Amino acid sequence: MTKLRHLFGVLICATLLVLCADAQATTQIVDTVLNTDGTPFNGTVVITWTGGTTGSSLAPYSTSAKIYGGALSVRLVPSVASASSAFYVATFNSRDGLTSWVETWQVGPSTTPLTLAQVRTALPSSGGTTSGTSAISIGQVTGLSSYLNALSTSLNTVTSSYSGFNTTLAGLGTSVSNLNTTVNNITNNATPGGASGTPGFIDTEVPFGTIDGNNTAFALANAPNPSSSLMLFVNGILQTNGTDFSLASNRITFASVSKPHTGDVLQASYRVGATSAITFVDGATPSGTVNGANVSFALPSAPNPVSSLKLYKNGILMMPNLDYTLNGSVITFSSTAAAPASGDSLQSYYRITNP
Repeated sequence: MTKLRHLFGVLICATLLVLCADAQATTQIVDTVLNTDGTPFNGTVVITWTGGTTGSSLAPYSTSAKIYGGALSVRLVPSVASASSAFYVATFNSRDGLTSWVETWQVGPSTTPLTLAQVRTALPSSGGTTSGTSAISIGQVTGLSSYLNALSTSLNTVTSSYSGFNTTLAGLGTSVSNLNTTVNNITNNATPGGASGTPGFIDTEVPFGTIDGNNTAFALANAPNPSSSLMLFVNGILQTNGTDFSLASNRITFASVSKPHTGDVLQASYRVGATSAITFVDGATPSGTVNGANVSFALPSAPNPVSSLKLYKNGILMMPNLDYTLNGSVITFSSTAAAPASGDSLQSYYRITNP
């Protein structure tokens, strides 16, 4: 009888260990995303968890990924093991801004990669059944309303900036250059070059050049100093220097697969001049193993102030205390679902106030 009790206890412990291991498991989704005309899709997908996380279920987090040549690979916490109303919302946006669609996914536990056909599902209705005609409201996607409001404000600002500019390319180039110089002098009370030792900040400048899907060459009003301070965005997504574009003085040259298309919004922020009071860290890659399982990464130094840290995964800004936490120079992602998977990129920008 004693032996039976001992064996029963061992069996219970082993079962709990297996259940704990399964609770931490993620499922990989690998597939080729195609446009309606059958060509490979290029752009981004933002994947948002929708549903409850009560009880002992592992709380999943949103994630995102860049898609080049249709290639998609992402790891997600299974949703079918959670509440019946839980599912993922996947929003696809093409690089040229002309194509966008939304899908709902139900991800099951699997030790082998699943395809999109295996996770796509109709949107659950309030009664717990599925309906292929149900629409997804803006409120169902976490943070979408705030993002759309910010995007609308940004587009209105860009549109109003063009008001009163000359319609010729030469006049437009002169107007942009003069506008940036004026804003820089008023805001920072310093001329570009930082004659007083204070850096000049250039924010949301529109680089000069034709956006038509063919042109790859653009010009800034000033040469970024240091060059690593340049943050270049296309449709709000941070581009990677050396991969998406290259910089020589004030000249930007896009890679062929990254060149902006008609309708894209191109913006640049950078510094001109140096300072003896503040140290800036630009485009630093946190150290750590990028494999979809590791959640701990280290910055070269501790941001000061902490709020100055801007952390980008695949060009998309990560949210502190939601996607990750910061302790000194150590970044800890909230879950393996939020952590970068193989092939993902991490970049950080922050300040260090010198003593």
